[in-house]
Amino acid sequence: MPITTTNGQAKSTSLILKRIAARDRKACLCCGEPIPKGTVIAQITSPLTGKNSWVHATCVDTPIQPQPPTIADQWCPRYQVELVRSGSIPYQLQNGSVTGTEIARKLAEDISQSTMQNSPREKFAIITLDTKYNPIGWVVITEGTLDASLVHPRQVFAPAILQNAAAILLVHNHPSGVLTPSQADLQVTEKLTSIGTLMGIEVLDHIIVGYDDARNEWKSLSIRDYKS
Repeated sequence: MPITTTNGQAKSTSLILKRIAARDRKACLCCGEPIPKGTVIAQITSPLTGKNSWVHATCVDTPIQPQPPTIADQWCPRYQVELVRSGSIPYQLQNGSVTGTEIARKLAEDISQSTMQNSPREKFAIITLDTKYNPIGWVVITEGTLDASLVHPRQVFAPAILQNAAAILLVHNHPSGVLTPSQADLQVTEKLTSIGTLMGIEVLDHIIVGYDDARNEWKSLSIRDYKS
């Protein structure tokens, strides 16, 4: 006997007729009405769920209407987050760890030569560090004029969390070569330092780098030293 599905096509199926028992009381898949005890019913495979369901014997030729999804029919996507290494940048540290402002500045200068040289726009990045302040990695967060409203904490700390960093160095360049921090630079530093304290990820410093055309060399400034 044909069963008319939601797309209008007839689908043949073998029917199993029986009288419903008290323990099997369910609603008719077709009309949605309860099936009383003793009613002759038919077992069919639902074209919506692929599961066996019951309908009134008189409803087997009636088009089955789609039912609104229930909680059981809704699925939550599963995601897998992966950390991908896209390259490496050379740097030189005597003992391999960042133990002071001068070393932090030297590290920022070395890495900036490879990533920010001749950049006409400001780039804001972080250097992630382990529990012994050894560099883990370098991540560019944003490009463009630095503004406290544009540098969102979740963008800054997400890669630090993925890399299990204990601390980070904030780094950004001034294409003009003038290293004096702006008010926005100071606000970003204060905001991220406070949030890092709450998250247990120390913000060691914020280093501003720039290229000195007169001396033909990179130079840097520590905002921590500038404020003290």
